[in-house]
Amino acid sequence: MKNALKFYHVFVAFAALVGIVPLRVNADLFDHDSGWVINDPQIAAVASQKQTTGFVYPQEGTSFFSFAVLPIRSSAGDPPVTIGMYQTGAFHLDGHGLRLTGWVQTENRNGLWDTGEAVLSIYDADDALLAWASSGVLTSENLEWQAFAVELDAIYGAAYWRVDLYGTVFDGYYVNTFYDDVQLVALPVPGAALLGLLGLGGSGGLLRWRRRMTAMAA
Repeated sequence: MKNALKFYHVFVAFAALVGIVPLRVNADLFDHDSGWVINDPQIAAVASQKQTTGFVYPQEGTSFFSFAVLPIRSSAGDPPVTIGMYQTGAFHLDGHGLRLTGWVQTENRNGLWDTGEAVLSIYDADDALLAWASSGVLTSENLEWQAFAVELDAIYGAAYWRVDLYGTVFDGYYVNTFYDDVQLVALPVPGAALLGLLGLGGSGGLLRWRRRMTAMAA
């Protein structure tokens, strides 16, 4: 029984390290405890959003993030304006790279697209930026969701990550940028590092693991 329990714990650790570990899923979990910091009243989780070209609905689930709840410009001829939201955390940074994924939708009016951008950053314990990656400018056809992804490799000394979602208006009064199903996941640990973390130590450890499985099956 002890051997079986020990094997179970090793298996759970193996599955957690090899598999992709979800860290955050939004917007259906959007509430005061969701972790997002929003300082712009134009941004909120909604079930639908009306814009000039039609209605926007969730890519999945029952809600999505709209940057167009309130107007941001007083005149359509004003310079472009960018607003955003962010979230930080320290989940699964040890030895893991990170992948940020999600869906974005933007509006095109008169040949001028409102745009989005997703940025993934990693900081050390002194709040110094260690690495960052951007999706680049994000646009979509009207009323169509477009997938995006941003990745960062594992960084030595990482203490926490930060995700920023931006929207910029180029035409009209509203930032017609929308996000849905935003997820941050830990990438699998490379094989050599995985064996070291599990304490299996290469071929000898794998041999002991096979013998243990054989004994349990007997």
